[in-house]
Amino acid sequence: MPKVYHKKSSRGSWSHGSMVEAAKAVQNGMNLYRASVEYGLPRNTLRARVNGDASKKAYEKPCVLGAANEQALVDRIIYLQRLGFGLTITDVRRLAFDFVQKTNIHGSLFNADKKIAGWDWYRAFMQRHPEITVRMAQNISHARAQCMNRPMVHTFFQMYEQEADELLLRASPHSIYNADETGLQLHLRPGKVLAAKGDRSVLQVTNSERGQNVTVMACCNAVGNFIPPMVIFKGQRSKPEFADGAPPGTMIKMSESGYIASDLFLSWLQHFQKYRPAGKCILIVDGHASHVKSLDVLDYAKDNEITLICLPPHTTHYLQPLDRSFFKPLKVYYDQACRSFISNHPGRSITKLQFSTLLNQAWGKAATTETATNGFRICGIYPINRHAIPEHAYAPAGVSEICVSTGSSQEAATSTVIENVPVGTSNAAGDQESNQQVSAVSLEETEEVVNSL
Repeated sequence: MPKVYHKKSSRGSWSHGSMVEAAKAVQNGMNLYRASVEYGLPRNTLRARVNGDASKKAYEKPCVLGAANEQALVDRIIYLQRLGFGLTITDVRRLAFDFVQKTNIHGSLFNADKKIAGWDWYRAFMQRHPEITVRMAQNISHARAQCMNRPMVHTFFQMYEQEADELLLRASPHSIYNADETGLQLHLRPGKVLAAKGDRSVLQVTNSERGQNVTVMACCNAVGNFIPPMVIFKGQRSKPEFADGAPPGTMIKMSESGYIASDLFLSWLQHFQKYRPAGKCILIVDGHASHVKSLDVLDYAKDNEITLICLPPHTTHYLQPLDRSFFKPLKVYYDQACRSFISNHPGRSITKLQFSTLLNQAWGKAATTETATNGFRICGIYPINRHAIPEHAYAPAGVSEICVSTGSSQEAATSTVIENVPVGTSNAAGDQESNQQVSAVSLEETEEVVNSL
């Protein structure tokens, strides 16, 4: 059998819907010949249908599973994909074979030795159902899948709205900030290039196969104003040359690991205080230990009317504006700047001396007003809108066993605002408790729920 069957004639190629419409048109006074031409139908078949003979049917090649069963399979594929348990091509082919075996349907396109449906069936199946396609899946941890649930998100927004109303900042987007850090590499990440067909090895010359990580601390408010970034290099001794070509106002710091720590976050908070408008403000951060475990940070924020609000654990991929709109274009423009540098300076490496200049090129393109405001809008942070989170964001939590009661919700709401944490405590305890609730749902339990669907 050919992989793609082509009919040798147009016999029986009309559809049932066009036949019904043409018959109604003839009954309403249209000429029979004109109706057959206009709707692309055989004249004799149309005459028989108008006279009440509906014995002739349009040619439809039956599928192996049947139309109803195939549609049920399509619905199951889409349902599991939205839960975060997408099926691969091999999974779908094996499901089709198992169904044929259980229902005793003869499937000539199915391989009984390999116990899997053939490629011919799969290609025809995809052609019959254009509503599904093959996509590259993104990994999501069980913690993210379970914590991104509607009760936890609504509890956060309830606390956030209450805090914004108490501070009279609901209509003050210039005083609502989001801060987070991201990592950039001191090397060129290979991208897609044009190459000769059949070449097994397509290489990209770069200064190293694995570059050193550089942390960039970014911050912006809901009107689109960006605070100058803080750059953290790995090392102990800083050089004035590290700041050459950096975005104006950039703060350069050194760290043994190259990542942010509590003392560096305190330094950044002081840097943030210099550039923000006077008065009360809200600073939304994630639950990183450097943000919530330092009493010096909490005291400094309280003394300078900075209300720190911590996002719920494992929800930043939907609730953090910088993650949603800024960091991806920043990394894309940074990679473009690195590629241009390597092309214009063959044989040279990207070091700490060139990083600030490359960052400046990327920062100027990515740190736009539109990018920042879009991030706050799609996260529902400003304008405040808890319904801005799409419904499919909660789908993976449908297989979760997490239950947020009213009492625990109130406790989570009070512990999320880390401005009023008393001396000797921190918000880390709340995050740890939430993580323990998440870890209570084992992988085996989740798989049982999915298998029962």
